[in-house]
Amino acid sequence: MKLRIFTAISGLLFCLLFALPVAEACWHPGFSTRELWLYRIFPYDTPIDYNGDETQSNCQLWQQQTSSDIPLEHVKSAVYQYSYQQWKWVENYISGKSDIFTTDTVRKLMDNNAFVKYIVLKNDTEALNFLLLAKRVEETRAAMRDPWYYSADFDEEHATLREIVVQCQRYSSSRFATRYALQAMRTLFSLKQFDECVRYWESVEKKLSQDVLYGMAENYAGGAYLKKGNKDKARIEELE
Repeated sequence: MKLRIFTAISGLLFCLLFALPVAEACWHPGFSTRELWLYRIFPYDTPIDYNGDETQSNCQLWQQQTSSDIPLEHVKSAVYQYSYQQWKWVENYISGKSDIFTTDTVRKLMDNNAFVKYIVLKNDTEALNFLLLAKRVEETRAAMRDPWYYSADFDEEHATLREIVVQCQRYSSSRFATRYALQAMRTLFSLKQFDECVRYWESVEKKLSQDVLYGMAENYAGGAYLKKGNKDKARIEELE
């Protein structure tokens, strides 16, 4: 008898639980389950900004900005496949702060990749600083695309991106101006700061060289205009 009473009470409580309004921090009773996007349909570590033509053009631009003697495949490997940590090792090696492991690792990288060898032998810290910044953007955005990532304005990822925006805006040379502008646009868009994205773009667009990176940055501008409800301006950015 006690078992039957317990079962009946448990069943009643279970029904009442699902009949009550939900008031948890991660849920709002006004949403239906179809309105919740819990998973993404692409791997979170997949680059989503470059297509094949843009990759080729970007590598050719790197050749122009460094040395035309560097094979394109070496540029592509170093720029697209090397991690932030690998470029950090290169930085430590150039600055004389490397240990035995780092020294051995960087020397192997130099032996296998002419782009890395150029950066080290020419002491091209301007190019290296940009690559480090771009890799921070890349890896931070990849972490934010992780299906298990829970976005919060005060988290480490948002703080990193805000710091990167400031670094991009402080860059004053012409050599990598378009590269830094693209990273700034990409970062502001990731932060959903669409007003600032538009303001920044309108302040720099006429100063930038018309290359593949300009077109990519312009796409972010178009997206920001669209997010602000300016469909006509977004369409103009898309057509230009």
